[in-house]
Amino acid sequence: MIFLSYAQVDKERVRRLAHALESVGYEVWWDEHIQAGKRFERVIEAALERSLAVVVVWTEASAVSEWVYEEAEYGKRANKLVPVYFDDCKAPFGFRVREGARLESWRGDTDHLEWQNLLRSLEPLAGKRSASQQPRPASPSHEKGPSAARSKASNGGSSRQASASGEGRGGDLRYDLSISLEEAFSGGERTFSVPGRMGQGSRELTVNIPPGIESGMRIRLAGEGELDHATNTAGDLYLFVDVADHPIFERDGSDLYSKVRVSMTTCILGGKVTIPTIDTRGALTIPEGTQTGTLLRLRGKGMPSLKGDKSTGHMFVEIIGMIPDDPSEEVKALVRKLADLEEPAAERARTQPAKKRGWFG
Repeated sequence: MIFLSYAQVDKERVRRLAHALESVGYEVWWDEHIQAGKRFERVIEAALERSLAVVVVWTEASAVSEWVYEEAEYGKRANKLVPVYFDDCKAPFGFRVREGARLESWRGDTDHLEWQNLLRSLEPLAGKRSASQQPRPASPSHEKGPSAARSKASNGGSSRQASASGEGRGGDLRYDLSISLEEAFSGGERTFSVPGRMGQGSRELTVNIPPGIESGMRIRLAGEGELDHATNTAGDLYLFVDVADHPIFERDGSDLYSKVRVSMTTCILGGKVTIPTIDTRGALTIPEGTQTGTLLRLRGKGMPSLKGDKSTGHMFVEIIGMIPDDPSEEVKALVRKLADLEEPAAERARTQPAKKRGWFG
């Protein structure tokens, strides 16, 4: 059973998600008939305990909801948490995990990449779906059970999967496609080789990679699986995408993170430095008095969004102040002079009571 956690104001949007999960064979518990003031009665707690997965729908409303927070906390503690995002928002601190799906642009279509990603996240927790209730084979989400989703084929290799359409159709195939972060950023066509049908050599295929694709997402190539010679009907080929680690950037959804070393004088006086971005190089303005560890943001320099609105994430740069390894005597003299100038202010700071700091300083 899947427990669906959400804010009451989002009920109408969540209804479609609940029905879609039920249509592929999952039993879904969502408190459609429970009043908001009664959410934490024993019936809710019992449903959480019985659940195999806790799907938390994060929206602007649920991100500040006390009961959704508590249900998400239970899911995280029990290793059942699967987040879903309906708005362009982030989960509260402590629940930002990579698994899950962003369904801002989802309209119930089974070919939606993020819908497929949600089903992939659910399978290891909630098991395989009922074959009698599976929709027609139209997307990668229709593989039979977790064994197919967790196939151990090596990167760049293919493996056979059971066909979800029954007799009269060739089997489905899996291929693990590794791409670079730059390819995930720009998208475009990618040509690769797979074993030929009936063991005859190999064949080349071309796939269109959507900009902004993430690791774990799947792309379906209809009719490129095994061929059933009796009916001359082929199964499908599912590409499991893995975005390789990057030597400079770390990725969190559509945002990118990097570090840059900046001289001590630039940290103190401010200035501009040239840094690499995912597609080119850009200028980063360092404010006066920037401390080591400060995060500076470059708007719109992250990864493209898969929502279809042409938006992009941001790039966050952590400043690392550089101290000379072997300073000259002249540099040491200047630093000593600076220390003499700073000492009165430092002494006053030591005698002042520390101010309470909030989340944002």
